[in-house]
Amino acid sequence: MPEPIDLALLVMRLVVAFFIVRHGVWKLGFAGGMGVDKTAAFFNATGYRPGRVFALVAAGTEIGAGLLLALGLLAPFAAAALRVRVS
Repeated sequence: MPEPIDLALLVMRLVVAFFIVRHGVWKLGFAGGMGVDKTAAFFNATGYRPGRVFALVAAGTEIGAGLLLALGLLAPFAAAALRVRVS
């Protein structure tokens, strides 16, 4: 039988991963999101050029790291990638 703390950490990891993956998918234009063009325009407006590249990298990082976090694979690296992405 798993310990309560293990179940709590699993649930927390899955919830956080869900929102991170959804945010990445949103950047690509799925699930009612802005899409790559509007996300790229945002990155260009904030000084990150080329905006399209940054938009795709940000979305890919969020989706990839979120999936790794949900699966519990390389979780420290996934968390580090998300930390760098948010900075």
